[in-house]
Amino acid sequence: IINTLNNEFSSSGNTMTITEATVTYDSPTYPQEFIDANVKVILDLTENFALSQIFVFEAMERNLLHIVLRRSLSYEGSEAIGNNSLYMENKLLDIEDKLLFNFVKHFNWSKSLGIIKTSDLKMLKLAQDFKDRCEAEDPKIEISGEIIIELGITDNDQDVIGSRIRESLRLKNVRFVIMFADSETATNVIKAGVDSLNGSGYAWIVASPGYKFMAGFNNTDETSGLYRNGVVTFKMNNPLENLQTEVEAVLRTAFQGFNADPSIVGTALRQNYLNLSGDSSSVYSFSSDGSRIIDYNILNSQAGDLVEVGSWNSEVGTINIGQLLWPGNKTTPPEDQKSIITICLLYPKTVTGAEFEEGTRIKQGFDLAIEDITQDDTSNLKETYKFEGLVQDTQNDPTK
Repeated sequence: IINTLNNEFSSSGNTMTITEATVTYDSPTYPQEFIDANVKVILDLTENFALSQIFVFEAMERNLLHIVLRRSLSYEGSEAIGNNSLYMENKLLDIEDKLLFNFVKHFNWSKSLGIIKTSDLKMLKLAQDFKDRCEAEDPKIEISGEIIIELGITDNDQDVIGSRIRESLRLKNVRFVIMFADSETATNVIKAGVDSLNGSGYAWIVASPGYKFMAGFNNTDETSGLYRNGVVTFKMNNPLENLQTEVEAVLRTAFQGFNADPSIVGTALRQNYLNLSGDSSSVYSFSSDGSRIIDYNILNSQAGDLVEVGSWNSEVGTINIGQLLWPGNKTTPPEDQKSIITICLLYPKTVTGAEFEEGTRIKQGFDLAIEDITQDDTSNLKETYKFEGLVQDTQNDPTK
């Protein structure tokens, strides 16, 4: 990377060199190698909260630019954010729990939420941070039930998981499932939950680590009714997956700053990155606290495909969303205030492909009955329940 950039900027007459150093718990001090080489930029790959904090303070003291390429999960909210530091990997846990919280708020859900999470450390913390946001809301958003799923479940575990979903979620009137799991686990959980939490009035929301859940299904799968239509998930734009690409991008921006003005170091060089945020030539954008701004696509399973239906930006925090398809092939978002009761009419609509007059009258009577129940002011039914009619032509297919 250094050679590539030096060749690219050779006409400037400036060159970039690299000095490596290792820091450990046994020797948690600023490396002497960096002092001797008079470094201007620190690329922090320690992936350790405590060791990164050393460079946060040293960067401010020595007016250096400190770039954290990976962030550890081992902090408990006490991380000091330096004025000379940039974070290529945002606090993903803080970011995505905010995304899920914004999504729930967007649809005004305040109760009937349930959480399914794996025993993975990252998923447990993400779920807890989401819960904390819900509990801090005024009025509080109620989490009605939770399940922890062990890692490594398979198709053979679906009956057990299905029973747990019924006991821990459905019987507690959970209608909105927020799932924190990898893609394979999400696939098996959705298969297990199809008989318990499916159809009109329900919602399944899968956090981004599980967004590839559809890879575990096929068009002949018996549970296709849920996975094909109605699940919502999220995909991060420009995730940090290729370390070489990330390092090259941040060093190129640093080199551009040096070439523009050799005196631009530390705080001023960091400001260069902030000024480039949102510019089409910038690979990454940063917020004022140095955290990388994250964009997510909102995806919705429709007819067996994941369709992009909206977006979310970590800096703005607003859900931008179009038409969603919900379980039960509904386009109206489910409510948390009323339980939905679906009444199904099996009737002979046609005879040998032609309209059956008697069946038409039956259907009209059914529609009137649903309307009467919905509009009935003599009871409190319509205050508590939402009634929906579902009709199925059985004349030409007795098996239905």
